[in-house]
Amino acid sequence: MQTKICIDSNKSVYLDYIKNYLENNTRKLLVKKSETNGRTCLLVYGSDKTNAVLLKLIKEAIADVCCTFYKYNFLSSKLNLQAKSSLEKATFLKALICFDRDGDIEEINKLLKVTEKDTLQLDAFINFKLKELKNRWLDIIQLTNENIRYLSCPDTFTELLKYLINTNKAKHDEVHIVQKEDRVFVCDSKLNSLTEGQTISGYVLGEINNYYCNGERKDALKISDFEGNVIMSLINLSPKKIVIHENALVSNREYKMIKNLFLDRIYFSKKI
Repeated sequence: MQTKICIDSNKSVYLDYIKNYLENNTRKLLVKKSETNGRTCLLVYGSDKTNAVLLKLIKEAIADVCCTFYKYNFLSSKLNLQAKSSLEKATFLKALICFDRDGDIEEINKLLKVTEKDTLQLDAFINFKLKELKNRWLDIIQLTNENIRYLSCPDTFTELLKYLINTNKAKHDEVHIVQKEDRVFVCDSKLNSLTEGQTISGYVLGEINNYYCNGERKDALKISDFEGNVIMSLINLSPKKIVIHENALVSNREYKMIKNLFLDRIYFSKKI
């Protein structure tokens, strides 16, 4: 098996995420990245025995890229949220990215064809194959922009955020917000971190906080560098129960937003 994925080099972060996703999920492959004439390519090599598994992982990674990086850039370039704080903007964008995510992925999987010895031009796929999906996103953007005056009211804005968040399917029964050294993590019930795995990666959080600045790529941010990382993780993980440990130093502004959006799911613990 030898599958190639190519994209314009100024969006090579998409391929970085795909490479990271593949290497985190299997060791039965070799991934090489190269750049020529402004195009960056990812070559994925695997044995015939692992073709089906690798092709499935490649499709998952590409769908994830389209529903996070690309959807974020698409929404943020068209939404009119100037009156909101950076934390409110980031939270609203994250909620929109996660809204109907299963439907987005289903639509992408219908259109995405990846085979062994295939070359996929990822930017062409996004630009030309996802037109119907982008029209759905545009409808949400238009509805938001048309009602921006009402969203300037804090209570209305919070209610819309709660609606978007509550439509997400629960992915975890219980998560814990804990402090480990100088960083706050969202963990499972055994206190294993859920915020450094394949689902919530530094790439995604970096993208939420403007991974590209004036057209220039910045280094992916550490999760602890961005106020809002806890609430972003909670939106993405969609837990039924949130246990906040007393040693977790979440900013007052972020805690207030977490309380407003997840009040009926919050519990407190003195366990460390």
